[in-house]
Amino acid sequence: ISGMHHPNFRVISNFRKEFFSYIQGVFVQVIKVCGGIGLVKVGKMDIDGTKIRASASSGRTKDKKGYEKWLKRIEGEIKEILKEAGEIDDKEDKEYGHNKRGDTLPKSLRKKGALRKKIKEMMKGLKDDKEKVNLTDNDAKFIKERNGVIRTNYNPQIGVTKDQVIVAADVTNNACDAV
Repeated sequence: ISGMHHPNFRVISNFRKEFFSYIQGVFVQVIKVCGGIGLVKVGKMDIDGTKIRASASSGRTKDKKGYEKWLKRIEGEIKEILKEAGEIDDKEDKEYGHNKRGDTLPKSLRKKGALRKKIKEMMKGLKDDKEKVNLTDNDAKFIKERNGVIRTNYNPQIGVTKDQVIVAADVTNNACDAV
């Protein structure tokens, strides 16, 4: 498939997305061939999974009250930045003269403004006050790992036959492996 190249994760991901129906068809054909030669039988199938960390900080997973508190803090910081920017503008106007550039926002204000907008959008999507959603990765959920640590994770699952032929694979944000 790769023609002896060593593609990175993005190339593989794009290939999978572009040729999903083809890959799905090949997967079914492989299972049929395995069944034809006796590697796959109707009967017991083992399912197992593992926890994989999401690319999301646990600190950004909040309920509605948490987002409201964060939003209040961000709006306070924006107010302080605007006050400071106004004071600097006045000082620079006195020092350099009126209307000399000054048409750019400070970087800190641009970042806080974008964060404020994202938090407000996130809050609109919350179904109830108890629901927790991560701002960075909305699908990631708190899942306990084997070592007992609870982090924002995903739970990839794999189904194999007695002969160790993979017949199913999926990724979920459900913590439980049991069906």
